[in-house]
Amino acid sequence: MISNIGARQIELNGDHLHEYDARLSRIYRDNVALIASTTSHFGVTPIFVPQVLNYERFTRDIAYSKRQWMPFLFENDVKRLMSEMNGDLANVASESGSQYLDEVLRTQWATADFVDSGHFSPKGSYKFAKAISERVIAACS
Repeated sequence: MISNIGARQIELNGDHLHEYDARLSRIYRDNVALIASTTSHFGVTPIFVPQVLNYERFTRDIAYSKRQWMPFLFENDVKRLMSEMNGDLANVASESGSQYLDEVLRTQWATADFVDSGHFSPKGSYKFAKAISERVIAACS
């Protein structure tokens, strides 16, 4: 697949795999650590919230096209992948002394909380805000 980013084209090569990509994990952890370090440098306590998706939309055992938003993934691996990435986020947050608001992972999400596979509906936005509000207020006090 050729992707246009600005004036440059990037060709995506690789295979669809069912395993969590160690390189992706390393890049993600490094980026989160950089965000934590940068914000801490300015005296700000970073607050990280794990990703929540509409997992009912990710049940088929089919591979995403390299032209879709998650190239190289099988749909039914998305929930496990996000769990791995959320684990990476939790680890870096702990290592950096950042806040990790995992309340959203203990929230019961329903299809009505989303307008698609990953964006909240008004109801879901309210539920998300309610889940993290106490911890955000405490962290900012």
